[in-house]
Formats: sequence, structure tokens, C-alpha cells
Amino acid sequence: MASPNSNYTDLIASTLEYMGDEVVDAVTGNNAATAWMKAHDGYKVVEGGRKIIEPVAYAANSNGGYYSGYDQLPLTPQEEFTDSEYDWKQIAVPIVYSGLETDVQNVGRAQRFDLLEERIKNARRSMANIVATGFYSDGTGTGGKQLTGLLAMLSATPTTGTYGGINRATASNAWWRNKYTAVGAISSTTCQGFMNTMYYSLVRGTDKPNLVLADATAMGGFEASLQTIQRMTDPKMAELGFENIKYKSAAVVMDGNGTASTMYFLNTDFMRLRVAKNRNFKALPKRASWNQDAEAVFLAAACNFTCSNAYLLGRLAFA
Repeated sequence: MASPNSNYTDLIASTLEYMGDEVVDAVTGNNAATAWMKAHDGYKVVEGGRKIIEPVAYAANSNGGYYSGYDQLPLTPQEEFTDSEYDWKQIAVPIVYSGLETDVQNVGRAQRFDLLEERIKNARRSMANIVATGFYSDGTGTGGKQLTGLLAMLSATPTTGTYGGINRATASNAWWRNKYTAVGAISSTTCQGFMNTMYYSLVRGTDKPNLVLADATAMGGFEASLQTIQRMTDPKMAELGFENIKYKSAAVVMDGNGTASTMYFLNTDFMRLRVAKNRNFKALPKRASWNQDAEAVFLAAACNFTCSNAYLLGRLAFA
């Protein structure tokens, strides 16, 4: 039978519930993009539904234009918006403990608190790592259960395949294709030229990349291209705990989870991490094993990454 010490189980669950935003911050703060989104209105808690729906503006209003005097003004109905849709992806990290641990080895308030604290820290780290690695996935890992991340959002073949329920192979859906460029090996002399070309292809009015994620190789090449006197950082990104180098209006951050020899040019205004209200990185009710002296509390989430404008996102791959 399960451990009779249900007070300990309840303490873990209530502590996780009490920590609330602290757990969310720990999970999102492990990745530069999710930390930036969390700090800039890109972390959205939603009620739920069969799918995650992200509105997308794909066409301008063709009725807009000049007129003179008594000219009739056009009122043709417009189709300007559609929805991209994403599956809910579920994540769970168990905090498991046996009766031996709670009733024998960690007796006494201080000892129990230490065990509780370490188990919760480990669960938060595990959840953060799952989300951070999922951010770079294409959504097909673990039998299609993994988060739908940058490899789907910023495809290496943007004229093929379906993303967010919208077929990029269809010519009329060219507005949903991200930018992708494969170039030669990165060097201090060529790096910034390639970056400039990608960056300017993603500028539209005041919309421009605000974050560039690079793996160690790409980051090293970029850093080598700079003279010491030119190096500046984005203070907002630094406040979030990430070393960065300023590049135009964007912060360039090295991410160890990133794709090899690759830079992702992101405008996080068009990216979201959407999380279900009832699975917002929170503790589920405790579970007791029927044939073990053990119990568990699950830290759980239902969420996914979404995009509202893939056309202004880019991926630069070095050989």
C-alpha cells in the first residue's frame, strides 16, 4: 500500500501551486526566446479547445486607396484573416517518493523540507530542459508528441509541407513561407555579409528581427567578425540572464540547444508559447501506487509554440 504520510504529498502539491509564476519563470527562463516572449507578452494562457488557434493576417484590405470628391468608396467584402492551428502537446514530470524516504530517512521538519526542495528544483529543471529542447524540434519526436518548434516554424524547405494547418506548397500561400538560406562555411570575413542579407529580407516597415539565436559555431564566427570596440549588448536580454552581442536592432544569443552551424532570425512579436489554463505548468492531484509503498505528484503542462507570421522569420545555415 502507499505511504500513509499523505501530508508530505499534499505539501509538494500545495508548494508547487503556491510557487505558480515562479515555476513558469523557471521553465521559460531556460531559453532566450521563451524568456524574451515571457517578458514581452508572448506567453499566453488560454482556456483550451480541440486545437490551439492562432489568427493570421495574410492580405491587405484592397478597398483602401485614393478618392476624390463624390467618388463612391469601395465596400467589397474582404478576406484578410485566417487561422493557423496547432495540436496541444502534453508534458509531465513526476516527483516520486517512497515511504522509506518520507517516513524513515527524512523524518523531521528540516529534513523533509530539504527533500521537498530538491525534488521540486529537479522537476523544474527537467521541465525547463524539455521545453528548451522542444523549442528547436519539428514536432515529430516521441511519436509526434514533442513540441512543434523552430524546425517546423522555420523550415529548410519552406515551399513544401504543411505548418500550422496551412500548406506551404500551395503558390497562393507563399505569404506563409519562412526565409531560408544555406551558405558556405562561416568565417570572420563573410559572416556579417550573410547576416545582413538575411536580416534585411525580414524587414517590413517597423517590423524587424529582435532576436538571433545561434549555436556555438555560428556565434563564434559572428563574434570573431567584430572588433572589440564594436561589441555592445542588449541590456534587456542581459537582464533576463543571457549573454548577448547587439546586432542592428537584434540581440544575438548563443544557445547550446540550437541547430549546428545555424542562426535563427526571429521577430518574437509573431511567436507565442500558448499554454492551457488548467495545465499551466502546475501540479496534478497526487497519485498513489496500489502495489508499492510510493506516491507521486506530476508537474504538468499542455502547450505548444505558435506563429502568426512565418514570412518575417528566417533561418541561416552555414556549411
